[in-house]
Amino acid sequence: MKPEQGAHSEAARPGSCAAGGHTAGDMRRAGMTLVELLTVMGIIALVATMSVVTFAPFMRGRALDSAAHALKNAVWQARSYAAVHNVRAVLALYSNPPRAAVYWVDPQGDVNNISDWRGPAGNPPPQDPPVAKPTTLPGNVTFRWAAAPVDVLSWDPTNSFVVLGAGGVDNKLVFSPSGSLEPSAPLGVQNAQIGLVGPSGPAVEVQALVVLFASGLPYIESAR
Repeated sequence: MKPEQGAHSEAARPGSCAAGGHTAGDMRRAGMTLVELLTVMGIIALVATMSVVTFAPFMRGRALDSAAHALKNAVWQARSYAAVHNVRAVLALYSNPPRAAVYWVDPQGDVNNISDWRGPAGNPPPQDPPVAKPTTLPGNVTFRWAAAPVDVLSWDPTNSFVVLGAGGVDNKLVFSPSGSLEPSAPLGVQNAQIGLVGPSGPAVEVQALVVLFASGLPYIESAR
């Protein structure tokens, strides 16, 4: 029997649904036009920009939190070293780059004289390193120092705190063998307040580490 002519011609016709499953029009519609591609790329760029704008303040806050807790741990190191070894301990604060280091001073030593500070082997810096690994703060966080009590939750960080100078030891905290702070300039017999200012942004983000004079215990106050 001869196959029907219509069926044979339909099956053999190039580009027909029977031959390849898709027509030429279907194949053209399967790709993306330039307009569609540009639209998708624009949406992706918009979402990425919004993510960066939202994520930047979060990262600044994380850097500030990290710096505050790192400095708090450095205070604990100095206080503990003084109590455990029955010596005076100095927490030296540097601002370039921002970091903190712990040394000890014997009873006859002068805490205001770096040559009387001592490292693990009993030698002064730079012969001896600090008694513990220096605490390095994020480079985009700066130190501020309060020479007088400041209400951390309401102060203007650009005016209320004194910016520590660059290079060398900018300031220090001295702990007695009992763990309390020793009176020292410019603090006298008051609590120590060290301000930490985060990277510049739409609003200045600040935190302060407060060290109680009588006990040497630190806590963090936030003014963000």
